[in-house]
Amino acid sequence: MDYIEEIKFPRNEIVVWIASKKLMRSPLCEKYLLDAWSKGVYPEYDEYHDYINKINKTYRSELAKKIMDFLMAYREGSLCPDRGGIGEWTYKFPEDCPLDYAIYLMGSGDKVRLKKTKGVKYEVSIEDCYSMYSRSDDNCCIPSSYCKRKGDGWELNLEIKDLPFYRMMYFRRIEYPLMFHFYFDLNCKRTVAKFPIEYYINLIKDVGEIIDAEWAFVANWNNGEILYKYNEAEVDRYLRLRKEEKEWSKEDFIKRRAKLAQVVEKVLDDKKNGEPKQTYIIE
Repeated sequence: MDYIEEIKFPRNEIVVWIASKKLMRSPLCEKYLLDAWSKGVYPEYDEYHDYINKINKTYRSELAKKIMDFLMAYREGSLCPDRGGIGEWTYKFPEDCPLDYAIYLMGSGDKVRLKKTKGVKYEVSIEDCYSMYSRSDDNCCIPSSYCKRKGDGWELNLEIKDLPFYRMMYFRRIEYPLMFHFYFDLNCKRTVAKFPIEYYINLIKDVGEIIDAEWAFVANWNNGEILYKYNEAEVDRYLRLRKEEKEWSKEDFIKRRAKLAQVVEKVLDDKKNGEPKQTYIIE
């Protein structure tokens, strides 16, 4: 039996991950980035975020609406969320987090979290990303591999000047930007604990029909045991790359940055030649 090796903080849950190449956000967001790249300009996070906020004041994703309608009605409303928003569970849904606002968030690229606290207890996070990683000399993220424990804090292994600073990675999970993470609470004895594996397989199938799912898996979050895979080869590949990414060295970050630059050039060339693709791969 296969396992997700990265599980460090087990929770009594069944997890369902579903990935798609579809995008929920406005195509104008991608156009903005490509136009900037073609001029050798790489906007910082705040600049890009301000731009997509302006676009999304009027933009509503049809795919996001379909997803919300699906969750509201699925299996006689058994998955209809009662809390939602971004970050912590602070909003009642839909009273304090209206349906239209949730759709807006999904189309803006924010990670939207929805939760059902009664009946079938579960959480789902939905995100459509070019995730923004801002890296510059005055605003950097230091990989944990460059730190070591010292008492109650952390100590850098390298001098600051030696850390792998880089401007902005516009692509994260560039192959599969649309990701669903369902977490079903097994402490819910009357419902979730009694669900057979077929329940989750059918969920993958039903969500997959809406978003054209490329791969998915079901796992026990207690021990990381994978119970089911849809498109097994891609599941294995994604988990392998995810594991490798967590073990990157400074040299790996430099290589990744070079590969990213190559992909950017490929995107621009394809756009120029009228042969754009929806997704590009960084190995």
